[in-house]
Amino acid sequence: MSRASPRSNQTCACAEPSCGGADCSAGGDAREQDDLLKYKRLDGVDAALKQISASFVDEGRQRFVLRSALQDVDKPVVVIWGEADRVIPAAHASGLGDRVKTEIISGAGHMVQMEKSARVNELILAQIAG
Repeated sequence: MSRASPRSNQTCACAEPSCGGADCSAGGDAREQDDLLKYKRLDGVDAALKQISASFVDEGRQRFVLRSALQDVDKPVVVIWGEADRVIPAAHASGLGDRVKTEIISGAGHMVQMEKSARVNELILAQIAG
């Protein structure tokens, strides 16, 4: 079922009766997906992404697991992962230590901050509020 937001002409594919569409983290936001595609089309972005990828990704997977850097952090940390991340698999989120709160968001991949921005913002605000 697709539902139009009362605030815009965006639609959401979630099945939640209370969903307003545009801010739904369950169904996604068509505008954000369009923004992501526009970003990928900017001059130089494709070459830059390929260079970044070649430096730390091997066969579609991250070469280095950076969990040791989190062990030195003396403040609470939230790590937000997309469940369908094929660049840095969500399995890397396990065993990050006692001070690391891990949030794995279903229906999102590597660009979780763009794919599920409302949920990511909610988690960040909760982390800041303590």
